[in-house]
Amino acid sequence: MAENIDVDKKENMVSVSVDPKIFPLDTIFSAAYVFIDDAYVIITGDPNQEVVVKFKGKGKCGLVEMGRKFNNELLNYAFYAVQTARTMPIRTALMQRAFFMHSAKPVNQVKELSYLDDPYGIKKPYKVKKSGRSQKRRK
Repeated sequence: MAENIDVDKKENMVSVSVDPKIFPLDTIFSAAYVFIDDAYVIITGDPNQEVVVKFKGKGKCGLVEMGRKFNNELLNYAFYAVQTARTMPIRTALMQRAFFMHSAKPVNQVKELSYLDDPYGIKKPYKVKKSGRSQKRRK
């Protein structure tokens, strides 16, 4: 068993100790959020010393496996944060270029259409058909 995992089978609970100097709180929150469907999550401890994340299973579940999966999720979200920070300048440059390219072109003013406009050319005049016979009024 991992040294940061403590299992209480009687309470159907597993506690995972996390060093906040290695994993920041936003990473811990993100990793814990993954488990809210399978367990009740309690986060306690001192954010400067040690954070303890407790999972109380909602049903029959492998507690040790849940603790190990949480450790993997911590690593997953920490890696994502590092990659996001590393690629931030590239993404910022791409977004600036995209906005600059579109702002350099003149903006076409679009005329607001009314119900009288016929942009598709489907409007046809109504023609009254006249019959050859004249209609007489009967008294």
